[in-house]
Amino acid sequence: MHQGRPIRSTPADGPPRMGAAGPSAPRGRDRPRASRSVPRSGVAAMTPAARRRTQAPTPSAVPGGPVEPRTAPPDLPDPALIGTVAELKTRLAALKERADLSYRSIVRASGGAYSHTTFQGAVRADRPLPRLDVPRDFLRGCGVADDELAPWEDAWHRARSNR
Repeated sequence: MHQGRPIRSTPADGPPRMGAAGPSAPRGRDRPRASRSVPRSGVAAMTPAARRRTQAPTPSAVPGGPVEPRTAPPDLPDPALIGTVAELKTRLAALKERADLSYRSIVRASGGAYSHTTFQGAVRADRPLPRLDVPRDFLRGCGVADDELAPWEDAWHRARSNR
């Protein structure tokens, strides 16, 4: 006894007949596509994936490729004024906003050691203070140079001791 899909039978004198359930809807490539009233042309006709393939990859987009150093945005928050965890997280969030970057772009710029959710947690007030290397990579991803990290690390230590 067959269960599930209808049994297809083909009489010698006509088109194929379906079982009791009737014909099924076409699937995959056989499915009719919605038509557009205005045909696309040029780049607009390309799918997003095709557009990405035609663009030259940036060095940071190539796996294992070099990461272009970003320049820090002007008017950096002063890490010397940070004394609590909340102040540290507020200044990190302000740095991200001034750099005008998404969390995913910060991950790419920092080398990808942490996920975007880890960086989101580093600036969220309801999350605990992350390990020192998380904000360090976050700062690098925002364009802070390695020689400018020491005051931020001191701020992290002050915030940790004032919890």
